[in-house]
Amino acid sequence: MAFQTNIAFNRIWGEMFEITVNETNKPTIKSLLDGAVALDYDEPIHFFNVIKSSSLVCRLIQITRIFEVDSSERKQIYDLIVCVTSKQKICVSITTVNSVLKSLEAHWFILLHTSESSNCTVLISLMEAISAVSYGNGAHIHPGVLDWLVKLDNAEKSFASLTIQTENFNIRKIGLQCLKGLCIVSSNQERLEETKLLSCCKVFFHILQLDSSKTESPRYNLVFTAMRGIKNVFEIGGNKKVENLDNVFISLKRAASFGRQLSGDQPTTPLLQQLGDISISSSSESEFSDSELVRDPNQKKFAAKFRQLALDCLLSIVRKTSKNNLFSYWNLLFHEGSVTLLSCLKCDPLPKVRSTAAMATTNLLESGKPYLALTIQTAKRDNTFISFSSKMAASVCEIHNILINCLDTEPCMSVRGHILKAISALCATSPYGKLNHGLISDVACVVRLKLADDRLAPNTQIAALGVFMALLNNNSTSDEVIDCFKIAHNGVFLKSWLVEFCIKLYNDNSSTYTPRPLAIAALQTLTATTKSYFQLLTGYIDELLKITRFGLSQSNLCFSLHVCKLVEGLGKGLAVEARKSPQCADLTLRFWKELLQGCLPQLVSNCDSSVASQVCDILSIVGSSVYQKLSSSEQQFCVTSLLKFVVDENYLVRSSSIRCLAVYITYPLLRNDDVFIRHVAEGVLNLVLDPIKSVQSNAAWAFANLTDSLVANKESNDGEDSGVSHAEPISDELLRKLFEIALKLTSGKDKVRFNLMRILGNLLRILNAKHAEDGRLIKFVATAKQVLITSLQTDKLMKVRWNACMALGNYLHNSNLPIGNPVWSADVYQCLSNTLVESKNFKVKIKACLALCCVGARAQFGDSFHQVYLTVFDEMKDEQVQIPATEYRFEDKLQVQLLFTILHLNQLAWSDADLHYIVEKMRPKVRNLAYIKILMTFAKEEVTKELTEPAAASARKEMDENNYAITSLSPSEKLVVLENAATNWKKKFDGNDDDKQIHCLFDKE
Repeated sequence: MAFQTNIAFNRIWGEMFEITVNETNKPTIKSLLDGAVALDYDEPIHFFNVIKSSSLVCRLIQITRIFEVDSSERKQIYDLIVCVTSKQKICVSITTVNSVLKSLEAHWFILLHTSESSNCTVLISLMEAISAVSYGNGAHIHPGVLDWLVKLDNAEKSFASLTIQTENFNIRKIGLQCLKGLCIVSSNQERLEETKLLSCCKVFFHILQLDSSKTESPRYNLVFTAMRGIKNVFEIGGNKKVENLDNVFISLKRAASFGRQLSGDQPTTPLLQQLGDISISSSSESEFSDSELVRDPNQKKFAAKFRQLALDCLLSIVRKTSKNNLFSYWNLLFHEGSVTLLSCLKCDPLPKVRSTAAMATTNLLESGKPYLALTIQTAKRDNTFISFSSKMAASVCEIHNILINCLDTEPCMSVRGHILKAISALCATSPYGKLNHGLISDVACVVRLKLADDRLAPNTQIAALGVFMALLNNNSTSDEVIDCFKIAHNGVFLKSWLVEFCIKLYNDNSSTYTPRPLAIAALQTLTATTKSYFQLLTGYIDELLKITRFGLSQSNLCFSLHVCKLVEGLGKGLAVEARKSPQCADLTLRFWKELLQGCLPQLVSNCDSSVASQVCDILSIVGSSVYQKLSSSEQQFCVTSLLKFVVDENYLVRSSSIRCLAVYITYPLLRNDDVFIRHVAEGVLNLVLDPIKSVQSNAAWAFANLTDSLVANKESNDGEDSGVSHAEPISDELLRKLFEIALKLTSGKDKVRFNLMRILGNLLRILNAKHAEDGRLIKFVATAKQVLITSLQTDKLMKVRWNACMALGNYLHNSNLPIGNPVWSADVYQCLSNTLVESKNFKVKIKACLALCCVGARAQFGDSFHQVYLTVFDEMKDEQVQIPATEYRFEDKLQVQLLFTILHLNQLAWSDADLHYIVEKMRPKVRNLAYIKILMTFAKEEVTKELTEPAAASARKEMDENNYAITSLSPSEKLVVLENAATNWKKKFDGNDDDKQIHCLFDKE
């Protein structure tokens, strides 16, 4: 039969191509059409391809012109287009599709305007032809034609608008099929434009929300087609900006319960009737009734597919919705109604549906991370108001209980793996420090039991370890984690069953050539333990060193990288523990010696670029105290390895190595090494202009640290400790080179610019008296000063501005320069004064005050002293002004800093002219003076707190960003300044009896 069909096909279509299309040959063409329609197209036609199919479609379009728009021949032609395309599973070629659709579009509008075609069979056949021609060609159709197909707001009826507006089931069905086909990615991986995709999606969403009487027939369900269309849209890359998904999610939830019995009351809102009616209809009305599903295996199979597709759609939408938007549907998807993601996971009989529900749960949990931080679980109170934090706490606890129960009872191994991933997401986002004790224990207990099951598949074991990694990486650290993982012990160090399990798992699954994924998962878990729970590892350092020795000797790149991460974590953890106990300090030194004498040199000698980058990260955490205790050969290995990597061809290696050198240049031992300083300077100057931005940023930071060290060396050389060897001052040639390169960075990115401020300030600070006579350096000084002033006045990044203040403070601090000369400093003082008055950022104002406090002598102010004094004094006022909300926490600190600045200026004001000026300016501002007295009392209280609470003072000092290269007063020194302020003040104003108010202001009570 197939052979005879092929012969008839070739004969009929051959004649159809040869015949001239005119009125005379109309009877013959009708006969050929009748013959073509009679052929069997269900079987594939041999030697039939895209080119032949497209040419046949074009020929059929040519033939349509001799027949009336609503004639039976037109219907035959449209049916034949479907036969030679979709029935043969062939898409029309991209070179043909637009011309064919243009013709069909003309037929469409003529047919709509010339007849009552809502029930017209010709219109239905035409729509089927359009659907067949456009299938898979959405990305290749011209915009004008696409508008006709998918646009919803045009005056003329488009395909999409008719699909929504019509009451004809078949027209709606074909319209949906057409839009679904448009959303399919083409064979060359091109897709429909985003706006057109979302237009199609609106039609699919509309169908989901219709009453079931409009979406089902005895043998077809429009909701199924709409869901397939939604899946096509959301499986395409990129986030979809779709809002108001409430009704869509409600409809998909109902679809997810299709064909299975539910417990509890069913929602009865109109939007939920779409599938609700199906479950109670008789078999004569619908093929999807529950009773029929039980009797008919085919219907039961369809119901399973229906639920699976509903969950697939929901998962696709969840994945492509932005996390901020997705969280707004948390309650709807987790708790509202009898059908939720959690109920599907718990009750659906199909493993695929349960797996999909678990995956959607994972995505939804991940979206809640920034909001779950607000969760607080409090004791129950008889209160009608329930806060958002309490609601979220109840939700998190319920989800914990359901997921743990599902994991405990789930029979399918693959579903169990997805549930474990959902639990991992929950553990990663839950703020356990704000929740009741016991949740972590419940999770750890069940997962540990599953992990101990020898029958557990490797992927499921990895997922189980993922839960423990999530607990270990959770920012809300908890002692409950340690209690869950530790073993009772009597020794110095803690013992942990999890660490022992991971070490055993690693040893059992690592081989010389092909380490298994389980070994990598064990390494990742051990690495996670190093971050916040290092005390669980201190008793296993020897075993972990054995693991690293073996792992770093392997040729497997992925394995080596994970071992490097573990080594880095161990190094950081040991550095913290070494500061707590001498025993850990000895252990830390032994750890590094073991690495530097064995596996690291072997790894450096022949390693991949990505491993080389990790080696740099490892070397960066050796620490100054450990480095000093290493042998000279071990120290030399660290330095030479890094200097070798600085010139590596791979930008990741260059970036990591210069970042590590930025750390090493701060070590006192290396900071005093002239040769090392020159090498670092050479590396910095080469990489700070690197075309790769990440390399440039790290090099800029290294540059800043280098100049910090140069300042520290200068201060050491200027000190009295002549018994200590110090680095020689850098040469004038190198200094000029540093200035020259630094000034080329003014247009760099943010990270480069705020480091540039540090660089310029430090370079200006290390200048000596002879440099003030060097013409070339004077030009550099003038340019650098102007860059700092411009940055302070105009840069958009506040961090750049306050770094510019500190840099100007370094400049003013340098007594080797003629700072008192107005040419050298007048513009600097004017800029700092303007900043105090005009800046809206209080941290910038505080840094400007600090810069003024860096001036050590009255002569350095020159003629600017009075202006600066008056500016600072005027800013100390107890006036109710509008303060930005972001600046409230810095208000008190600013006022205290202004106080110390005015006291510093008072100490410098010894001349009669200065004293007379101060008295004249203070006299009319008694309110400011009274406020100063209040401030002094407040400042004494704050400084006393710093003295009595050293931990709090240390924390505050760490929070004071960028306080580099300028030594701030200690709390005790501040207290002395405050105690002596009244005495110093009175001494200066002796003889000014007319100003009793000023004298009385500082009288001790």
